[in-house]
Amino acid sequence: MVDNEIIKVNAEIVPSEDYEIDRDVDGFSKALEFYLTSLGLPAKNVLAEIKQRQKVIANMPDVIESLPNSNMEEAYYISKFIASCGVGLFDAALNYLWNETIVNLRQKIILFDLNYFFDALNKENYNDADDLTKLKIGS
Repeated sequence: MVDNEIIKVNAEIVPSEDYEIDRDVDGFSKALEFYLTSLGLPAKNVLAEIKQRQKVIANMPDVIESLPNSNMEEAYYISKFIASCGVGLFDAALNYLWNETIVNLRQKIILFDLNYFFDALNKENYNDADDLTKLKIGS
């Protein structure tokens, strides 16, 4: 447990050959654990272990390199995915990855043939790309 002192987090995540996450991330994690505990909230098993975060961050350059560059400047959910992984919120990271997947699928539908997609749904009330957001995923 951390004392009631204010903990400064001065973490820099700078790509280097071994892509290590700065040790200050551990300080951030401990400060967050203390804060959650002080609010009476659970703090254990909230954040992923630092070693797990390091693995994800170390693999990101190879993963990003395999993605098409055409929409990278608009891939906010990929950025949020990486940030969530770095912080240790893997469950939140999966939500961002799912959101990016849905955005990408909508773009592919628009490029492929929007009318064909709507015809396959047998729905009369879908007409343009904005209607893709009306679709319910799952049952």
